[in-house]
Amino acid sequence: MGEELDVAMRAYRRPVGRDASSDGGRFQGSQGKGGSASSSSKAEGSSCKRRWRAVEPRTRQLSKALSQVLRHKAADLGLHIRPDGYIVLDEVLKCSMVQKYKPTLEDVEAIVKESDKQRFTLMEASGAL
Repeated sequence: MGEELDVAMRAYRRPVGRDASSDGGRFQGSQGKGGSASSSSKAEGSSCKRRWRAVEPRTRQLSKALSQVLRHKAADLGLHIRPDGYIVLDEVLKCSMVQKYKPTLEDVEAIVKESDKQRFTLMEASGAL
């Protein structure tokens, strides 16, 4: 990761502009108007503790970190977002949220290729911005 890669990465975003009230009130949480949490959502006597889960594979953790950075945290992390929505991959890989997984270009290419929902795209840039 020492040299700057001539590749940019972008995550697809859902279309913006839908009014939050357009769901017809179907997605109100337990504190929304109209009632309390369903008794079927919690077993009696259980607490709000998380259930035990197997540790996710490194590639899945890396994919989630990339999604978080590219879709939600890029501006907060000071990453330069190009006008076309891409961010230089070298900048993304240096980000602390991603760097802890020690990603390589091959890791990222595999994630982009194998993503079932095609969340990411890579493109070769004609110079890093």
